[in-house]
Amino acid sequence: MPRKSKRSMVGMLWEPCNEPNINGNHPALLASLRCNGDVQLPFRFPITVDTHDRSCSSEQCDTKMPLWTLAREAQINQSAQVGYMCDYQNKRLKVATREVKEWMRGQRELGVDLEGKPTGYLGARVSKRLCADLFARGVCRGAVECANLLLHAESKDPTSAESIKTAPLTDIALVYPIQLLQAVRAQEHWPKETTRAIVDKRCDTPRKITECPFWTVYGARGRRPKVHMLSAYEFAREFDFDLATHPLSMKTHQAQLQDLQKYHAVLTAQGIEEVGNCRRRHLRPQTHYVIQEEGGPAWLPLGHGEYAQPYRHDWVMVQRKRPYVPVLYGAQGSRNEDDMAMRILALFFPWVNDVQDSSDAVPYIADLWPSDARSWREALCMQVNRRGYPTQEVKRFVLDFCFTYCLPREYQLIDGLAEDSDNEDIEDDVNFALDEEDVLEAVQTHIKGSQRRKA
Repeated sequence: MPRKSKRSMVGMLWEPCNEPNINGNHPALLASLRCNGDVQLPFRFPITVDTHDRSCSSEQCDTKMPLWTLAREAQINQSAQVGYMCDYQNKRLKVATREVKEWMRGQRELGVDLEGKPTGYLGARVSKRLCADLFARGVCRGAVECANLLLHAESKDPTSAESIKTAPLTDIALVYPIQLLQAVRAQEHWPKETTRAIVDKRCDTPRKITECPFWTVYGARGRRPKVHMLSAYEFAREFDFDLATHPLSMKTHQAQLQDLQKYHAVLTAQGIEEVGNCRRRHLRPQTHYVIQEEGGPAWLPLGHGEYAQPYRHDWVMVQRKRPYVPVLYGAQGSRNEDDMAMRILALFFPWVNDVQDSSDAVPYIADLWPSDARSWREALCMQVNRRGYPTQEVKRFVLDFCFTYCLPREYQLIDGLAEDSDNEDIEDDVNFALDEEDVLEAVQTHIKGSQRRKA
């Protein structure tokens, strides 16, 4: 029987029954009501020698779970059971108070507009408006959707409560890498990446605001084997950026001396002095604490490049426990092939923003634009011909991206791009073409059911 989460049966009263998969019911209810019933007791009872089944007394179940744990499990299950019963009996939720006020305001305005009208007409308009508000603007949620809304209320994904997903999501915005590649081609100064303000929660003193630009930090990830060969898409799947933790008191500093993996960063001599004087709110990166260069089992420090310096002591690369699915933020349509080629280069091919971190397989971002290239489409073709796809998985990602956001027959960047399509050589037998008269006839034609008439 389940012993965890909302379906836990720990402490539940278990009566004699003749069917293991059906909830118990009283015979009198079935005989009197003449319908199916579902009697579920929300109460949970402590496991003691007196309440436990005597045939299982040798297991000493009453001593396996502490009383506070049993009380916590009982409270969770009782609340879940009572909530299920209330939702099942009502099968509806209250409409938002603000929405109800809007309905009332609309009814009042309708009443003013219909002054002097016959009573029958007035009643018909009011009832129709009410039905329209209930059906079109009122949202009736089921118990499962209500539970999802509560469980994912603080989720960054706005669709987490409205849909069932087999994997978690993370968003990627392509605005900055497109601007960066355009600046590289024009040999202009690189633009600064705009980021979302993040509250630094490492210290309980008055919080400060920090930032972590994804593309800038991705390009400054360094040459460590785990992350060097990863494209931005693969990196978003497998890794995330997290604030680097460091000791905030002498007690935690002593604990880190016993276990260096307890925090990501270590205190310097000045940091130890500041912490000893209870001035932890004044700690500054690289002055009072520095990142551990060797990293840890599930995290890695950033590289040593110029663009990594402002962030390398405050942020670390953390490997995800399970892969995420990157979702491109915003519409990805473009007017020409060059825009799509830039998206593919920035998203699916690895690059770095420091020359010292580049290698034969991972170029410096300025090298993505060859001097003899006339367009970004040619630059993409040169990249593929020179270095190829990093992996077969990346090749599949590129093909999926092209067939999702591009026209397959107009945006074939290299031979074999549409190798998964089985109708490349098939031509339509019907010569379908419309002239102006056909379009005019189609616009003026009204078809309803089996009748066809001219407007």
